Amino acid sequence: MNKSVYAAVAEEQTFWSGMTLKLLGKYSLSCIQDTIVGGDGASWVKEGTAYVNGRFQLDRYHLNKELTMALGNDKETKGRVWQACKCGDVTTGLQIMAKALKHARGEKADRIARAMRYLQENSTGLADYRLTLGDEGKGLRRTGAMEGNVDKLVARRMKNQGMSWTIKGIQRLLCIRFLIIDKKLSGWLNRGKIPDFQLTMPRKKTRQIVNHLSMEMPDDWLQTNIPALHGPHVNHQWVKVLKTISEASTI
Repeated sequence: MNKSVYAAVAEEQTFWSGMTLKLLGKYSLSCIQDTIVGGDGASWVKEGTAYVNGRFQLDRYHLNKELTMALGNDKETKGRVWQACKCGDVTTGLQIMAKALKHARGEKADRIARAMRYLQENSTGLADYRLTLGDEGKGLRRTGAMEGNVDKLVARRMKNQGMSWTIKGIQRLLCIRFLIIDKKLSGWLNRGKIPDFQLTMPRKKTRQIVNHLSMEMPDDWLQTNIPALHGPHVNHQWVKVLKTISEASTI
């Protein structure tokens, strides 16, 4: 419901900085107690938890894909491993797979060993996040819904049918995709020439107003705060830009 979409051809820090800024325009992240960051196990996705004060959840689609490749038609063993992972019992899941590995040979043994490494590398995100929420978690979506969103919103337009893109081209097309999803494309197409806005108030008058506010309403003036400026990302470029915008000068 009310999903926000963001994508970029960028490095990890740049991507998550842009994603965080978009979310800040819609939510007060400092007031949200629990955020779930779902992914396929890639390290750059896991790093996103630090930006939104969240926790990682291994996407169920990719977990199922890995177990199916490893165990094939052995639905009983796969079901037992799945239940162990769902409850966050990584040790039991690995023990079950270790028994299957003893009877496997060749490529099947390699696939099972790979799946075991996959579970170990993503052990912190195996447990179904909904179980920790009790009654609040009932009815919530699994993270598997992400794969369909990525496919429909980005992948189908960018891949398949021999498509190829320049970096600039794909970045521009992503912007158009987001404008369509956010229902803002028509506004951009019809905006025409952007007028030049200039500050008409004299500098002396501006200084007088700022000084008046600081004298008359010291509590509101001094206690205003932007949480991001004092959070764990103070050295990130987007926070530095935010700090520059927020600073007022009376000179």
